[in-house]
Amino acid sequence: MKSTSETGHVTNVANFAEILSRISTMGTAYAPSNPSYALPTLQAQHMAAKNALQNLIDRNTAFNNAVNERMDHFSDLKFLATRVVSAIKACNPGHEIIKDAVAINRKFTGRRAKALPAVSPETPAPKTISVSQLSYDSLIQHFKTMISLAMSVPNYAPNETVLSIAGLNAKLADMETSNDGVSTAYTHLCDARNVRLTILYSHQTGLVDTGLGVKNYIHAAFGNSSGQYNSVRKIKLRNIRK
Repeated sequence: MKSTSETGHVTNVANFAEILSRISTMGTAYAPSNPSYALPTLQAQHMAAKNALQNLIDRNTAFNNAVNERMDHFSDLKFLATRVVSAIKACNPGHEIIKDAVAINRKFTGRRAKALPAVSPETPAPKTISVSQLSYDSLIQHFKTMISLAMSVPNYAPNETVLSIAGLNAKLADMETSNDGVSTAYTHLCDARNVRLTILYSHQTGLVDTGLGVKNYIHAAFGNSSGQYNSVRKIKLRNIRK
């Protein structure tokens, strides 16, 4: 279900378009002295608002896709780390190295990283999978430590590509790229929200304040009981500055 504020933004833009539709029927009688209220200017403002809403939807989709891609790259980490420990043990490296490998592995097996639910354009975007050491940044660091330990074992050279040092480093690169991708997508999402905030709700110049000003002009120009004012008086615009 969409949030009240999310539907409110869409309603504001739709209602602004309705006001423009009513203005278009007034002909030359609609003649505001304020250039910001001229119909072509209002139409351009409406288009900018529509574009801002669509851009936010696109950025939100990109963020959700980035989160899903990151989850794909991290989903098998617990099992891969356990396999690396077994590969290290198979090399008979000594008690202390095995002890270190098991200790590192515990950092992955405390609990699995859980998939994040898709968010709407109004939902604060989460940055990590938890407030514990199982944040994605921490998982990356733990995996780096595991790779470093495997590299310290002289005869660590498994034939399985996924367990090889090259394979582990490739996995690490995918993890880091997908994690950075979420951060970048989140930044773009925040930027898109700020653009919408500016275009719709800037004091005096935003779409809502402009629309309210236009209604005041129509009231003044045609009178309280005029058909022109009655056609727009019940069209609501609401500031949602958040």
